[in-house]
Amino acid sequence: MQLVAKGLCLLLGGGLGALARFGVAELFRTRTRFPGWVAMLLVNVTGSFLIGLGFGLLGEPLPELQLHPPPSGALVAGELRGELLFALGVTGFCGGYTTFSAYSLDSVLLLQQGRWGEAFMNLFLPIVLGSLALVSGLGVAGASG
Repeated sequence: MQLVAKGLCLLLGGGLGALARFGVAELFRTRTRFPGWVAMLLVNVTGSFLIGLGFGLLGEPLPELQLHPPPSGALVAGELRGELLFALGVTGFCGGYTTFSAYSLDSVLLLQQGRWGEAFMNLFLPIVLGSLALVSGLGVAGASG
């Protein structure tokens, strides 16, 4: 039952986050003269703020980063309730809104833990490898078309 509840929270939060990202992009496209990348910059920055706020308030431990206990002052009102709120808001909404927010959180946590090598890899490998993968995908698409 707990897994189903978390899944539903992820589904709802992710859908709302994707709608919010779409809404910001559409507002920029139809109401401003800014280029589209400015809308995504706004989404990435506000998403990073939101994931920091959610993590700070809910204090969900991330086992892969071995962050135990939660940050001081975290407001977890019951383990299951906290997990569901985290799934809805942090993982779901922020994940649907922007994956950059999770990338930023992981990077900061690694730096705070003094895991400099991992932080460096986390900060730069996605940019380099993601760009190379994109170019490769474009090449394959061009070769097949």
